[in-house]
Amino acid sequence: MIFSKYPNVITIRLPSDDVKLTVIGDTHGQFHDILQVFELNGKPSPNNWYLFNGDMVDRGSWGLEIILTVFAYKLVYPDCVFVVRGNHETAYCSTCYGFLQECKAKYSKSIHSKILHVFSRIPLAAVILPKTVENPPVWGVDYDASGWIKEGGCPRDPCMYGYGYGIFVVHGGLFRNNRGDVGTIPELQAISRTTKDPDTEMLLDVLWSDPQKDLGLNDNHMRGCATFFGPDCTRDFLERHGLHLVLRSHEGPDARAKRPSMTNDMMAGYSIDQEDEYSGQPLLITLFSAPDYPQGASAKGNTAAYIVFDGSKDDLAYEVKHFGRSPRRPEVKPYPAAVNDLTDLDRSRMHHDDED
Repeated sequence: MIFSKYPNVITIRLPSDDVKLTVIGDTHGQFHDILQVFELNGKPSPNNWYLFNGDMVDRGSWGLEIILTVFAYKLVYPDCVFVVRGNHETAYCSTCYGFLQECKAKYSKSIHSKILHVFSRIPLAAVILPKTVENPPVWGVDYDASGWIKEGGCPRDPCMYGYGYGIFVVHGGLFRNNRGDVGTIPELQAISRTTKDPDTEMLLDVLWSDPQKDLGLNDNHMRGCATFFGPDCTRDFLERHGLHLVLRSHEGPDARAKRPSMTNDMMAGYSIDQEDEYSGQPLLITLFSAPDYPQGASAKGNTAAYIVFDGSKDDLAYEVKHFGRSPRRPEVKPYPAAVNDLTDLDRSRMHHDDED
């Protein structure tokens, strides 16, 4: 299986000036809107790379069409199309929020089980690097005993925010190690990801965590699992790894409405949620790529966004592109969800067999 050969954290290095990389956030089964992105931004190709940052299924009626299209492009262009796992690429969410019902209506329940097997192999995060960075220490080879990079271990520019060059892409957010501190990339690389329904702390954090304005690391009471992490945590994580930005997804306008302490309502599909207190430069961006979400009567009317990174720039300069609902998306009801609350994670009601 093509995803099985990748580590938990993949490295994406743009090879030349004429290659761009587009990151897509949550799409949630809204296939016609993804087709619109391809029309606006071009289809995946050797010069037009894509990274899909999880939550491709549930809530919308065409999750199968999205994942089959993305997986097909991955097979055709394995070095140009990348996927990071989201919390909806799990047994729990895809059973509760409509994807199982979609599979049964279009094919069979067994198709859902086979797709869960694929989901369990999808990498957990990515590091995007410009072509000028040769070999940063994101694999753990240049870390000291405390988990910090050794002196001289990573190319840095003191004029560049005091951090480095590179972007950490993850669906949910930062994660705790077994000491309860913010974990490192080597620690994330070392865990096993091949479970259909993650239940270990680090896996849940990667898929479910959210940024907060307050400092520190706290339990995420909104999700029922994972963490809230502050800008100090993000700054330390970036400095530790010689990177300069965290790019995550996971929150649309409905989830953000439950967090009034966050100043951006995600109605534009893009939010700078954390900034460096001294330079004002972005530390963390949230990206959401499902317009007029969720499909059906509760749609918020939001626009969505995707981000295009310029491979010719050392600092991976980016442009945010906003887009609305495709006029070709049919007016149909989504497949019924088993629960109503997006942030409900009462795992005690469900049990899944993770045997392959």
